[in-house]
Amino acid sequence: MKHLGFLLTIIAIAGCSSGSSAPATSVEASESGAIATAPMTNYFKADGTSLAISPKAFDKPFLLEATIQSQTAVEKDVDTLQSQIIIFKRKGDNITMLRSGSGHNSDTDFASDYLLAKFKITKEDASWINFDFENGMSLILQRENDYGLDAEKQTVTALEIKNAIVDSITIDSDSVAVANITQVLVPRAELEAKSDTDIVTEQNLELDGYRVTYTFSSYVSNQDFKKVFAENKVGQNMYFTSDTQLLPVLGVPVRYITRWDISKPIRYYYSANIPEEFVQAVKDGVLYWNKVFGREVLTIEKVPDNIVAPHPKLNLIQWQAYDGSASAYGRIQHDPMTGEIRKAIISITSGWGWKKEPADYRAVARAPNVIIAGLQDGTICNEDDEAGFVVTQERSLMAAQDEMRRLVAHEVGHTLGLRHNFAGSTASQWSMNETMAQYREYLKTGSPSKIVPLTSSVMDYFKSEQSSLIGYWIRTQSEPFSYDREVINWGYFANGDAAQYPQEMFCSDSGIKSFLDCSQRVWDGQHPLAERIYEFHANLENLSVFVAEKLARNIRLLPGMSNSERWQSALPTAQDIADTVTEPILQLRAWLFVNSQSVHVAYRDQEMTQWLDKQIADAGGFGSLFSPLFDLGLNNMPTRLMKDFEIYISTPEFSDNRSQIELDGMKIAAKAIFDKMPRELVRSITSQLSKTDKKVTPYRKFADFEGLESVLARWASYVILSTNGKGDFQFDIDTRAMAVRILKSDMGPVIDWESTARSQIGDGIIKHWEDRFGKSFKDIAAIEMTREQRQQLLQDVDLMNALQ
Repeated sequence: MKHLGFLLTIIAIAGCSSGSSAPATSVEASESGAIATAPMTNYFKADGTSLAISPKAFDKPFLLEATIQSQTAVEKDVDTLQSQIIIFKRKGDNITMLRSGSGHNSDTDFASDYLLAKFKITKEDASWINFDFENGMSLILQRENDYGLDAEKQTVTALEIKNAIVDSITIDSDSVAVANITQVLVPRAELEAKSDTDIVTEQNLELDGYRVTYTFSSYVSNQDFKKVFAENKVGQNMYFTSDTQLLPVLGVPVRYITRWDISKPIRYYYSANIPEEFVQAVKDGVLYWNKVFGREVLTIEKVPDNIVAPHPKLNLIQWQAYDGSASAYGRIQHDPMTGEIRKAIISITSGWGWKKEPADYRAVARAPNVIIAGLQDGTICNEDDEAGFVVTQERSLMAAQDEMRRLVAHEVGHTLGLRHNFAGSTASQWSMNETMAQYREYLKTGSPSKIVPLTSSVMDYFKSEQSSLIGYWIRTQSEPFSYDREVINWGYFANGDAAQYPQEMFCSDSGIKSFLDCSQRVWDGQHPLAERIYEFHANLENLSVFVAEKLARNIRLLPGMSNSERWQSALPTAQDIADTVTEPILQLRAWLFVNSQSVHVAYRDQEMTQWLDKQIADAGGFGSLFSPLFDLGLNNMPTRLMKDFEIYISTPEFSDNRSQIELDGMKIAAKAIFDKMPRELVRSITSQLSKTDKKVTPYRKFADFEGLESVLARWASYVILSTNGKGDFQFDIDTRAMAVRILKSDMGPVIDWESTARSQIGDGIIKHWEDRFGKSFKDIAAIEMTREQRQQLLQDVDLMNALQ
């Protein structure tokens, strides 16, 4: 069998939404530490689409760098394959490509070469040997990101290349670049989503197309580059790392952080198709890091025309015209032996640049004239509501540009070797409420009335409001964010000196499951519990805008379809909308369990329950924390939401580019959603409050645990016992049954948890039926009931049994 041992490295370092990966930035390859000992034209030549090798190349070390790009996906992301030091050898009628054994064996007397590929010799003469490159590359070996992980354990799987053709061969004195167009067997999407099987059969595979570009260059390590050991602790690697290597004799596994040699400038280039209005924002995002370094280390200029990513020598920021996604990715290629970064790619889809139709209802930065809701009464823009206002085209573009500054700074940070730091927002000096107030001022006047650091690092994820304000900081302030300065100083100037290890809080991807305030795209601040309830309240306030923009976005992405087909495909359900609105309730509740952990506590050595008690007290207690649940305004909600919706879509900024048929259709769809919203919100909140894992985790024993008990009992009682004025219970039996689960005794920190509430609610159900029939519950006879009433009674008996 033919073998190809590439290690596909998909660095999950995205600036925002999900999507495909893309290029990054770096010093030009010709300026890196791996300097050619002789021109590559001495070792390789192109013979049409056939590659020829000179015997002089045998046994010499070469650096193999490669990229892979989907040919079928809409997003043309460029993923980097893990770099390898390779050696070519002749074995009979074949040329073999081996991974060098350097760094993979403690004793050099033992061979540890690893076969990557075997190529059939097609012809030869005294000077050159032609070999079948396209068919020799028959596998792509995938493994988890070595340099994106904390642990050393790696899982390797293989993708089989069924067919391949050499599309181009480019050879100059520095490098050889071979581009293969391939047909690859990949697991079906539904198979990849399964976690209960490691078995992949050919029946579970499907064909996909990729362009794989392999670049060879002579390998000589940069002797002036100082290697910095990576932390050997889970959760502590602030930088991506090199391949795991074994120290000679000792055999101890080590890794080095990835970073540039900054003795020369790192040159970034932006693609020629970036819209002119975003060019300066892209430049500012790159040059932010010069503030961090304290001197000019990075430069940025426009790439020559007709050059797109991937490029063998240039560090490219590649823009792709695709409004269907707001995604961005940073990728690096580094010396596997030292961690020295050699090349980088950043890709950004045009969804980030939307100024007319935002990707979500919060993305005011991408909408020219968005009406901002006043928080007093939850309306979008009543005639008498002075809090509502229209964002001008100029302000909208400004916000979009500032968000782009933050986005590019984030991705450039990845290409400097930095991992995510999702603890960045925990350093914010503003609450979400204050942030939104300043954001409104920023949109009204062009600047907030005051500005403070909203994060310790651009390496966190942010919502659009914070993102634009952080971009404003980058544009107007000379000071970098504190963590960014500390981590660059430690890795680039202190050379890993433990005495200068960053003191700011840090939590990357591996900590997401451990720390609740290490969340992606969740604003934690210093008061994460209060922030969650504020976010829920804000979601309610903006519900009409959310529905309008979701409908508009979906229709925009379904061109060429009839209106009926469009609406059938694009219409969100009331249940989906409600679940989005109430998600912060689930996040808030997660803080209350005994297994919840905070980055604040881990870094400051506080006792977790004590810290949470203070958080709850600062929020005014459980009654205050959960108060928005009891002030939903359900009675007039459909009418109010529809009024707000019609005001919003009637603005010229929203309606000018849409037909009247589309607008009328949106009204019909929105009304159907809003009519169901009161019940769906109650169902969704109840679901969020009743969810449990397979292993039940009880609530902590807070100082005010009775306050929590009271709040949960109040909500459960409301859901189970509320009536509709016609003698029937207001909510359906499934929602009421979920409310019963809120009161489960095993969820509490005391043995009689919610026992009083369960008893009182059971009595309330009995009283409902007694009032309905005017007699004692035990005297109500089935014969005097309709079939529907009997069914309702039996369901309520089941509820009462569950309450026992």
